[in-house]
Amino acid sequence: MGCFGSFCFGNNEHLNMNGMPELGNSTSYDWTQHVQLCGILMKKPFGHNSNKWYRRFFVVRDGFLLYYPENEKKEMDKRKCLNIHPKGIVPLGECLISRSREPNQPYAFQIESADINGRMLLAADSDYERDKWIDILEKSKRITWKHALLADDMIKHLEDRGLKMAQQKQEYFDQLQLEVKELSDEREKKEELEKLNEELTKEKEKMEHYTLELNEEYEKTKTELDEMAMTMRNLECDRESLSTTLSQQHDSLQLSQENLTLHQTKEELEVMLKNIEEKTQELLVEKAMAEERLKENEEKARMLEEEKQHFDEHAKELQDTIEDLKAQKEMTEAELKVILIHNVI
Repeated sequence: MGCFGSFCFGNNEHLNMNGMPELGNSTSYDWTQHVQLCGILMKKPFGHNSNKWYRRFFVVRDGFLLYYPENEKKEMDKRKCLNIHPKGIVPLGECLISRSREPNQPYAFQIESADINGRMLLAADSDYERDKWIDILEKSKRITWKHALLADDMIKHLEDRGLKMAQQKQEYFDQLQLEVKELSDEREKKEELEKLNEELTKEKEKMEHYTLELNEEYEKTKTELDEMAMTMRNLECDRESLSTTLSQQHDSLQLSQENLTLHQTKEELEVMLKNIEEKTQELLVEKAMAEERLKENEEKARMLEEEKQHFDEHAKELQDTIEDLKAQKEMTEAELKVILIHNVI
């Protein structure tokens, strides 16, 4: 690797006799691919007081800011390589980059660092160009030896942490497999218990059904026995009643002849009573009909009375109207007489 101070080139670059990097195939090499930014900026000399600004060609590469004469870009395009003898090199690792207000340069910015004497004042052609240069310079500050060591430490820390996490992952995976196996065993036991529980539930349902059938059969048998006992008691009562009846019939058989005549008389009286009741019923029906007709007559009388009153009121109104007409007629005749008399005079 070729170096200039702290500035290094890639492994594929070699120096020629003139101190220029030389490539194996310079015709296909594009030096701009190995820089972060390049272009023309205005630069004010630092180290002494001067108000002049000079155009310089600047290149940002791998944490360094290089600047050349303005025509160097054309030379680099011809050589197809980067000149390792710039007019100046600024390491960007510890620089402070900010905008600056300078007379006649509205897009100026400055670079301050302990590695340079004072500050470097630069200016772009537009606000956009200035922001682009400041952004690239800020990003290039990250490429330093300190940051490289920090990155190595961070990578080692991440590798150690990754190894530890891998071990924890394996332990967690082993624990997870063990838990999965335990859960699988528990699930199998649970399934066996559920099957046994289902079989016991079926047996219990069968026993309950059998017990229910036995209870129903017992209740049915008990009911039949109760009915049979009740029937036997009724038969006993009927037997006793029949015996008593036979005894009474035997006693009353002697009196049947005497009661025969009374029985005939009783039948005749019952027929007469029935006739009387029928006539009484007929009279009640006729009475109800008469009362109904009486109500109808009273209603007709009431309606006639109302019509009479209505006619009386209407006649009175007609009488009043006739009286008014008579009065109007008399007044009209009087007025006519007065008019005739007036006309005659």
